[in-house]
Amino acid sequence: MVSAVQLRLFLMADGELQDMEHFFTILPGAFSDSEAFKTSVVGLFMRQMLLAYNNLSFSQVYKLYKSLQQYCRRGNQPELSAEDMELTSNEDPSADRIDKDELDTASLHQSELRSDETWGPLSQKQAEYFLARQAYLLKNDENKAMSPAKLQDELNNILKFNPDFAEAHYLSYLNSMRLQDIYISTHSLLHYFDRLILSGGEGKSNGDEGYGRSLRYAILNLATLHCRFGHYQQADLALQESIRIAQEANDHVCLQHCLSWLYTLEQMKGSESVVLTEDSVKIAAHFCLPYLASLGSQSLVQQGAKQGMPPNKLLDALRGTDIMHWKQSLSELIEISLAQTTSIWRMYGKSTMARQQAQLLLNMNILDPVNFSEQQNNTEAFAVALCHLAELHAEQVPELPHNYMNAD
Repeated sequence: MVSAVQLRLFLMADGELQDMEHFFTILPGAFSDSEAFKTSVVGLFMRQMLLAYNNLSFSQVYKLYKSLQQYCRRGNQPELSAEDMELTSNEDPSADRIDKDELDTASLHQSELRSDETWGPLSQKQAEYFLARQAYLLKNDENKAMSPAKLQDELNNILKFNPDFAEAHYLSYLNSMRLQDIYISTHSLLHYFDRLILSGGEGKSNGDEGYGRSLRYAILNLATLHCRFGHYQQADLALQESIRIAQEANDHVCLQHCLSWLYTLEQMKGSESVVLTEDSVKIAAHFCLPYLASLGSQSLVQQGAKQGMPPNKLLDALRGTDIMHWKQSLSELIEISLAQTTSIWRMYGKSTMARQQAQLLLNMNILDPVNFSEQQNNTEAFAVALCHLAELHAEQVPELPHNYMNAD
């Protein structure tokens, strides 16, 4: 059987793509023979191989065929003996080292990424690890992530061999957003949702309704993109379209996200949005969306502080949201709340309390559960706290030189 498999592999590699397709077409017929049973180890492997092959797109099938040809050329022998398939066979040490590097996903590092000219495409697991790692760094510590140009080159290499890799398109969207590139951002975002729909991944937890769900969230994300670039008219049109589709589908969660971005858009345009914010907080609390409810509450506190509300009401509202933050482990919102409390204490002239809140934030060891070795210290809240501390040092006795040094 080993010799028959070897011969068939080399025949397929020397032939055309349709030869490999024909092999997988006739493969189920082997179960009718006595050599392979469905419940045997070989039978289970064949069934798993068939299932994986049937889930491949056309580009992935072509990639598989090219990899098969490369594998067969490495042998340099059209007819192999049984000894050549043994694990102890004498092979080229450089080829063995390449295989080991390709399979080693745990030690994948930025400097070990392979270019398509020298190593070929990354494996599926290597690509998934690389994308997850870079997305995490872009969110929590952008300085440790790859440079925009190098990251885009690696993404282009991944998409070259698997253009339907939706996660790669989304990371390209995040990468172009930090460069403020409107063209690539829009292009990558639309391709992400297109590939998500084509791959069928949108219906895993939403049944047959997943297709429409991806469409309305795609439009909502497009609206947020225009908001970030200051395109208020396009953002408003996209939001209205997303609201209309969400209302037809009776999706209250999507409607709540649309409402939160609607009052954010009104704030960006300089309009009054207190009523919208209050409605958003109430609905978010009703549908158990703590993140949106907290952001709305903190926005109301900020607007109330500018309008001259009593400080005790503002601090009571922040204390109520803090309780929810700690219960839900919303570390990012804890940082924002501390920074906002620092600003409120400074606005009312309480420098000691402001300094305490700022130092509490800067000394917090808030770690993301994904990676416990890195601290989230590059957020906007940390920057606000540092600015407050610098101003507090500068406001102290100006004759003392160490105050200038601390402020600096």
